[in-house]
Amino acid sequence: MARDTYKALQVRQISDRLDRALNAGSFQGDVRTTAIFALELCAMLSAGFNATQREAFKAAKAYWYEGVAEKRSVSVAKFAEIIRSDQTEGRDPREVAVNRLIWSSFNTSEEFSGYAGEFLIYWAIEAGLSPDQVSTILSGLIPGF
Repeated sequence: MARDTYKALQVRQISDRLDRALNAGSFQGDVRTTAIFALELCAMLSAGFNATQREAFKAAKAYWYEGVAEKRSVSVAKFAEIIRSDQTEGRDPREVAVNRLIWSSFNTSEEFSGYAGEFLIYWAIEAGLSPDQVSTILSGLIPGF
């Protein structure tokens, strides 16, 4: 219980910093930053990915960094099923968190906001990243963070 409270506090502290930085700039209509944030979080976790996660991570990077959409739709469909089964099969919380981050790296509809940021921060902490790792990524993406 104390561990969950501590994680919630970590998420809240980073989210509050993000909200202050977002008040100074506009990300209205910017869906790319949401996906890139997720991708950068995934990059820090990728050493522990299974084969399916690695393949999807590569597909998301190819889509966002190279404009190659070839494997995107297959990965989106696969991870839609994985996310559904994560909710019913009682998987390891770290694996569920990693799957959510990978799923988010394919985002093409959720514009970057405090809400989107908090969602990704939560899953990053659940996946095992430290607040400093998450903050370092945000510092590179969000002016004034």
